[in-house]
Amino acid sequence: MGDFVEQQVTAGLPVLEEVVGHPWPGGLEVIREDVSPQVIGYAWFDPDADEIVVPEDLDEGLLFHELTHAWLDPLHVRERWLYEGLTEVVAERVVSRTDGTWDAVPVPDRRSDVAVPLAAWSEPAGERAGEVDDYGYAASYTAVADLVGDLDDETFTEIVAAVYAGESAYEAAGSAERNGGRTDWRRFLDLVEVRAGVADAPEVFRTWVLDEAGSGALEQRAEALAAYRALDEADAAWSTPFGLRSAMTHWRYPAAADAVAALGTAPADAAALQRAVAEAGLTEPASVREAYQEAADADEYAALVDLLPRAVDVVGAVDTASRTAAAERDPVSELGELVLAVDASASDARALLAGGGLDAAEDAAERATSRAGVATWAGAGVLLLAVVLVGGAVLAARALGRRRARVTSHRVTPSRVVGGSPPPTVESVGGSADARREETRVSTTPHEDRGTGEEQDWADRSDDSARETPGQATTEPDIGSAGAFPALANDALPRDPDVPTDVDPGDPRRSAVGDETDPDDGSPVDPARSSDD
Repeated sequence: MGDFVEQQVTAGLPVLEEVVGHPWPGGLEVIREDVSPQVIGYAWFDPDADEIVVPEDLDEGLLFHELTHAWLDPLHVRERWLYEGLTEVVAERVVSRTDGTWDAVPVPDRRSDVAVPLAAWSEPAGERAGEVDDYGYAASYTAVADLVGDLDDETFTEIVAAVYAGESAYEAAGSAERNGGRTDWRRFLDLVEVRAGVADAPEVFRTWVLDEAGSGALEQRAEALAAYRALDEADAAWSTPFGLRSAMTHWRYPAAADAVAALGTAPADAAALQRAVAEAGLTEPASVREAYQEAADADEYAALVDLLPRAVDVVGAVDTASRTAAAERDPVSELGELVLAVDASASDARALLAGGGLDAAEDAAERATSRAGVATWAGAGVLLLAVVLVGGAVLAARALGRRRARVTSHRVTPSRVVGGSPPPTVESVGGSADARREETRVSTTPHEDRGTGEEQDWADRSDDSARETPGQATTEPDIGSAGAFPALANDALPRDPDVPTDVDPGDPRRSAVGDETDPDDGSPVDPARSSDD
């Protein structure tokens, strides 16, 4: 037997893990051959001793049956018929996939005097205990095979894995965190009918599993399940609210009916929201979906009646803003949208919607839409401002050019006078009136430019450095040489108001300031006194 067991375990255990949907859980150290199974009629798995006890005439079906009990045992499955019947069906699949030999199990007579509802089958006692067990094993296999035997491999494994994990049929596959528990016949019926879609599952239970009272409970369940399915279809891809899922899992059907009534139009509104999001190409608001799927009491159900339609409205506003921002427009409007950050506001609205911030998303969407409405004016304003700025810069440049031209036109050399007489140049020296008369000189004689030979007029110059002080001689500049005085415009030269500029240089009265004579008596005229007069 040792070689046979080793070969079967080596070849079949990986397949068994695949069929069950969970890795080997451990807890098996020994497969022991014993005559006891032949005496009592069956082998067994002993979790306390971590061993399997098998008869001497062991076959593949029995070996894989006992190995499957490492998963499907009373710790994970409540009723005997369920863990025995499901284990046998699993073993049959493993034997088939490893090309072993399977001995078919005969269908028992449901009307025999040892037949019992499988829900009531436990450890029998009395003289006919063996017969009862024979019926129980055969009926358990028959019932489970009717329920799941025709499922494809993937669905079959999903159901077996859910039984082992204690999942609820109303939660997502693979999740036992919500509404989890040890699998009993109620959970198993829900898994088979709701998750695997076996429509005649209730009839199989009536035939093999339930008594009269249990069959009556199926009527109430059927009504609740119909209402649940209608609601689940109405809310599209979202899970039904948690409170309703819990009531259905634990067969609290009056509470389930109350939840359906309290939810009202919320499921349809949830579907409308999903459609709106899909049509707009947006991300659905996660917080709104969570609020729907996690709602657990009447207050939370009532809140959904207001929340979901509002979410639909906000999705519409965000969609409008996004379409408006993305629309092709004329260049002026595009410029205005750029300046007003219309695209940025629309992007903010989409991000806020995805995060569930409905109020903020709506504000951002309205901001984007309203700004897009005035984008043409904003773009025109930007262009007008640009024109004004450019025009102002041009005018300023032209004005600056004219000013520089005027300044340059005033920077001229002393006037050259040809054929005329220059105005007199007066040098005054401060001090007393007599000193001023003595040291004031007027040059009326034209000087010849040494370089050109032309007569040149020199501007009036007063130079304190030319004044004589005691012990110092006055050095007069050579006014006949070019560059003796700075070049000044004639109209900027200071003039003595008492000296006429239109007097002929040949007039004896203008021969020299200080030598002027009174025309009446020929006496010298004091310039200071004349000025005072």
